[in-house]
Amino acid sequence: MTTRENFKDAAGEGRVDLKVAWYGEQIGTLHYNNGEMTWSREDTQAALLFRFPDEDDMPAFLKNLQPEGWLRGALGSPSQISYLRSGIRYLSNITIAEDESFSKNRDPDQLTSRLKDHTDGGVWFSGSYLGPRADSINNDIEKEVAERAKFHGTPRMSGMQMKMPVALDSEGQIHHAMGGSFTHILKFGGTEEWRASELLEWMGLQLAGEAGLDVPAHALVNVGESAPPALLVERFDVPQSADDQQRYLIQDMCTAARIKQEKSDINGLYKFSLSMEKVAKLFKEKVHDDNDPDALQKDLENLYRKAVSSWAIRDGDMHLKNISFLKVQNPGEDDFTSTRLSPTYDTLNTSIFHEFGDDEAHHGALTINGKKNKLKVSDFVKFGTESCGLSKDRSLDIFQDIIEKTANRAVEIGANIPNSSAEGCPKCDYMVCRAVTDIVDRAKECTGEMARKYEREMTFSADVSEWDNVYPEKKDKNHRRYRKIGQDPLVSKF
Repeated sequence: MTTRENFKDAAGEGRVDLKVAWYGEQIGTLHYNNGEMTWSREDTQAALLFRFPDEDDMPAFLKNLQPEGWLRGALGSPSQISYLRSGIRYLSNITIAEDESFSKNRDPDQLTSRLKDHTDGGVWFSGSYLGPRADSINNDIEKEVAERAKFHGTPRMSGMQMKMPVALDSEGQIHHAMGGSFTHILKFGGTEEWRASELLEWMGLQLAGEAGLDVPAHALVNVGESAPPALLVERFDVPQSADDQQRYLIQDMCTAARIKQEKSDINGLYKFSLSMEKVAKLFKEKVHDDNDPDALQKDLENLYRKAVSSWAIRDGDMHLKNISFLKVQNPGEDDFTSTRLSPTYDTLNTSIFHEFGDDEAHHGALTINGKKNKLKVSDFVKFGTESCGLSKDRSLDIFQDIIEKTANRAVEIGANIPNSSAEGCPKCDYMVCRAVTDIVDRAKECTGEMARKYEREMTFSADVSEWDNVYPEKKDKNHRRYRKIGQDPLVSKF
């Protein structure tokens, strides 16, 4: 079987036995026989680390690898078994193949170059991009990325957005990750209003960093004069250098809670099935670090930061697959040395993708204090004190610090938008400005409660006040009116 063998559908085939391995060590076999699927675990140390429940069907971590959104369409909406059979390499150096020698005979993915060494001003990738481009000769990046996704050797990633597994080599060149290490993820903007998605996600990662959260190295990439900026993100679930002998495993909250996506759940509702309080409870059950006795309290505080930051930027997509543990095993150890909250990923303002008046635009993904909408400062204080082990004052200190810093930094970005291609994304500036306005509005929402109930005065930069006065037009004193993208006269300003 060659690494360039295109995607195959297993439907109608007889028996298929797929060997599942982690860092080359087999953990089990997935048996498929005329529509019936069973799972058998290997008696290996790696298999013990995965701690499968006593079940015969597909484990949660395998079931949750199935494609979503753009990738599912690119591969032709495959069944679970045909999708798993089509790909060989997955995140965290998990491999699936009919021939177990493939996993045993390959080097694991590991970083060979650091993105920070090839980033200009903390914003733009300064190396060489050798992937699909959108210019006067070829203007269809999506078609080319989709074709590459069908190659049997292309590493697989779940998620809704168009993305491509790439490698950043020691010379600062980005190329498609086919045979060598898969070190970085390149995410592309979508169509219509989604063209600005990766510029907005870059902003989301910047704001998460302001909130005190760990974020992976990231940079915007110019992928052609006819395309919006793409986003390059460094992987944190692989060895960080050739000398790093640790083994890494990323585990999202769906897998940690053993929640599987069922065939009938075509809208992915399983990702929204827990509250933030229950996520905190999972942390109390799972988080540990042999080298840090305070790991649990630190990660609970960071979970609280993550909840506040997500609300501050109006990220309505912080669901269970966008919160993960990063598990690390040292060489020779019988168990994971640590299970900690992973760096933040997939965070952006989502309210701007809804029309004005759409109540869902203001919803969070997971409930806090039983609510997804109309949250108050008191809801976060309750979550911080009752679920995350914080004092009332500490909860308020963190909340105030994040809200102030998020608004201040958002306005800085809005005043200096890194849009490399007015032709490729003429509405990107407008979308970013809308997102900034949403963030400023949210910050202003809580000033009254902070003063009235907690006797705390919120302090923002002069630029935040100026932004609030200038952009965009107001429906009345308290509301912004956003028209459908492409119909708003404000677009003509940019």
